[in-house]
Amino acid sequence: MNRLPNLFSRTRCLVLFLGLFAFSTYESPGLIAQTDNTSIPANGFTEESKALTADCFENYATLRPSILKIEQLVRAGKTDRIDMKKLGKNAALANQIVRYSHRLRTLREPNSVDYSLKGESALQFVRDTISSAKNTKPGMAYTVKAEKYKISSSAKRLKSIEKVKQWIEKGKPEIAEREFEKVIMDVDTFLMWLNPNSTRQVLDQISSAHRQVIQLMTEERTIAATADLSAALKLGNPEIDKLLSQIQKSTEDIQRTGTTDIDGTSLNGPETMREFLLRWQTAHAKLIHCMTISNLGAPLTLKTTPADCIGTQLKTDDWMTASERLESKMIEMLPKLIRLDGKRSQNIQSAKKIYLMYLTTLADLVDSTSTQFLDACQKELSVFEDREDELGTSISRYKSATADLLMWRQRSAEAAAKNQKMISQAQSPGALKKMTFIPNLTEGLDVISPGLEQAIAGREFYAENVTTVKATNGYSQFSDHAWTAMPTVFDIDSEILSLEKDLLVTSQSPPLSLAATQAIATAKQGKYSAVGGSASTVKIEAFGNRFAKLPAAMNAIVPIDQLPTTNGELGNMLIRVNLNPTWVQHRYFFKKF
Repeated sequence: MNRLPNLFSRTRCLVLFLGLFAFSTYESPGLIAQTDNTSIPANGFTEESKALTADCFENYATLRPSILKIEQLVRAGKTDRIDMKKLGKNAALANQIVRYSHRLRTLREPNSVDYSLKGESALQFVRDTISSAKNTKPGMAYTVKAEKYKISSSAKRLKSIEKVKQWIEKGKPEIAEREFEKVIMDVDTFLMWLNPNSTRQVLDQISSAHRQVIQLMTEERTIAATADLSAALKLGNPEIDKLLSQIQKSTEDIQRTGTTDIDGTSLNGPETMREFLLRWQTAHAKLIHCMTISNLGAPLTLKTTPADCIGTQLKTDDWMTASERLESKMIEMLPKLIRLDGKRSQNIQSAKKIYLMYLTTLADLVDSTSTQFLDACQKELSVFEDREDELGTSISRYKSATADLLMWRQRSAEAAAKNQKMISQAQSPGALKKMTFIPNLTEGLDVISPGLEQAIAGREFYAENVTTVKATNGYSQFSDHAWTAMPTVFDIDSEILSLEKDLLVTSQSPPLSLAATQAIATAKQGKYSAVGGSASTVKIEAFGNRFAKLPAAMNAIVPIDQLPTTNGELGNMLIRVNLNPTWVQHRYFFKKF
């Protein structure tokens, strides 16, 4: 009997075809059950889910090394050397993980699937091992002990069950569950050693109370999950109506006086633009959180609906439509600030100052992939270029002098990156889901199990639209069910200096076009068109874990005009490739390390 590698490889290979908590249905299968003791965190919208996760983690930390030792004895043909009592304790621990995973599922926790797989795999191994061990001399002796213990503990068990029923009658199912947990942990230590008739006798003693406890506590946990997820939705309300009203008021203020008051602070046009760009990012992140939480809760009837979160002006039950409408409103409203400021600025020095502030603000805060918004802003920036004075002339001359240069730099960088991808045969992380890497998503699990490790061994990958966070860590945008993380401490100072020189930029002469300002700003901020290198590891994540509480620092992995989707053959799971970079492609230069 050589079951353990088989069973634990099954949990590992689930990365290849299981998706967790699909947005369309709660019943979707799930996340990889990791084979080591790595903790899969709880979202923790309910307090109980944190405690259950901690218990599952602790149980598995105890259970797994014990099972591995037993498996070594089985492989060596030394089943008779197994500690039979320990085997029974393992059964109890494994079954408790399974029970707790069911509770986590009721609480809408993504990690419930992982712990269910871990518990069930371990439980099946113990069951099969006991079946074989019964034929050994020590196993036969322990079977007799188990039968005797069943009889000697019967009165105590019945008394405990009666106590459980009393707590149920008193309307205290939580206490009843805790008391029953003591009973079932004891029963599971010997139950698998019994013959079917003896097993039935024990189950008859406890099954009625067990069903009652499960029913009552499932109802309680469902109520708790509904309340807590609804509260999380309410707390995460992006308040889009309020944001749009604020923009409208501030736009009118800027047109009238050139300044506006936001939360007690007087701001000019570019400062107002910066503030609302940041609030747009916040609203977008909250939309992601709300959409994820809402879908984690399905099919619960959450007290806070999508329409409540979005607001009346954008009232819809479709999160993607809400995001698209938010973007549409921002494209319609925010660029007006530039035109209004441009028309108000008669003095050439104040006009230049305002113009440069807008360029810096847009370059700092707007991703280059937000082309519609940038195009709208570029159109409004022409109010400065069209001035019939030295500022207008300077802007026009600068754009004429640098536009072609930027175009050729971009083409050169793209050609170099394309050549590097071809030489290294680099793939995008999303390619991991394709048939070239995963032979068949419906194959037997043990056949597929090695697939992911083999897929990345010695392979080169590239990530597109990478943003550096806190100066050292880079994240690519989420695309095709995948994203990439990597260190981004690159030696590109000479490339930045060369770019500044070509763009005629000095400390006294800033760039005078949005394209040039963005070129330099993105290079200094560490925003890259692509980064390539070898994959160090691949991780599988659930949408529920990744996006329900997506940290603000990582908002860049989802473009501001998009929401993460679960369309495609991988369902509701995503792949994260950890990359060791060997080359970088900025929009206007390429460098190989």
